[in-house]
This record gives sequence, structure tokens and C-alpha cells, in this order.
Amino acid sequence: MATLALLQARSLAVGNEYYFRNSIVDSFRNKENDAAVKIQSWFRGCQVRAYIRHLHRTVTIIQKCWRNFLGRKQCQLTVQVAHYTMMMNLYNAMAFRVNISSLVKQIKSQLCPELAFNKMSKAE
Repeated sequence: MATLALLQARSLAVGNEYYFRNSIVDSFRNKENDAAVKIQSWFRGCQVRAYIRHLHRTVTIIQKCWRNFLGRKQCQLTVQVAHYTMMMNLYNAMAFRVNISSLVKQIKSQLCPELAFNKMSKAE
């Protein structure tokens, strides 16, 4: 009986000591967990920042290619407009020459109808 009383008295002390040791271990475990969470969040942040840098470089390349394409297209349109303008200027100059020559012929025929008649008779 005496041993039973002794064991019961020691069981309270063992229970308290077990609780105290586990609480210390839990506090260390919580500190380690917090440290691991900080390290993981830092590492994930580094990974995300590296991925964002990669995306930024990729988007810059895409923008460069797109602006290149737009520049070439604009240059091509400018060349087409310049070519069309040159052709219209040439057409207008030729039409002016034709009009002038026909006007000169009309004036000559009105001033000297016998010259125009002589030329027509020679052609026949």
C-alpha cells in the first residue's frame, strides 16, 4: 500500500514534468516552424520575382517585334503613297502636255484653216 501511495504522489510530479518538457519542446517546434515559414516565403518570393523578370524580358521582346512590324508596315505604306503620288504627278504632266498640244493644233487650225486643210490632203 505504501508503494501505491508513493507511486500516486510521484505520478502528479511526473505528469507536471511531462507537461513542462512538452511545452518547452512545443515552443522550440513553433520557433522552428516560424523560421521554416520565413525561409520558404523568402524562397517563393525569389522565385516569383525571377519569373516576373522573365515575363518582363519576354514581353519586351514581343513589344520590340510588334513595333518592328508596325514600322515596316508604315514604311511600306509611305512608299506606296509616294509611288502613287509620283505616278499621278507624271499622269497630270502628260495630260497637260496632251492638252497643250491639242490646244495648239486647234488654235493653228482656227488661225490658218488652209494649213490644216493642206496637211489633211497630204496625209490622204
